[in-house]
Amino acid sequence: MSVAGVTGWTPRSDPGRSSTDAGTAPDGTPALSLKCLAEGATASWRRRLRLPEGKYVIEARVRSEGLKARVDAQGTGVGLRITGRKRTNSLESSSDWTVLSEPFEATAGREYEFQVEMRADAGTVWIDQGSLRLRRARE
Repeated sequence: MSVAGVTGWTPRSDPGRSSTDAGTAPDGTPALSLKCLAEGATASWRRRLRLPEGKYVIEARVRSEGLKARVDAQGTGVGLRITGRKRTNSLESSSDWTVLSEPFEATAGREYEFQVEMRADAGTVWIDQGSLRLRRARE
């Protein structure tokens, strides 16, 4: 099973409702952050990749403080997903470092956009930059 770190994430936020930053978490871990500035906030870090056919898992270690998750059709609170799909993982309240993962099956030659996203009414989330990775799932 191969594992690859995923870098080159780009931020997307809802001006006035959320913000993003690349810096450090409170414990000094290099991290990407998502911060809720107003109720109904949505923010994400995204990365597009073209993959060979196969089964994969995208994963990241996340931490949150003061998180008040918002329920949404795409997912609740914080999680990982592929754009256009509903996610199966979530972090819904304040938490120390927690690993989130999202399994998926890739079609040969297709490009996928991955998101680490927050849907919340309050709180801040940090994503450990060194933990963002893609691995082949066991067949």
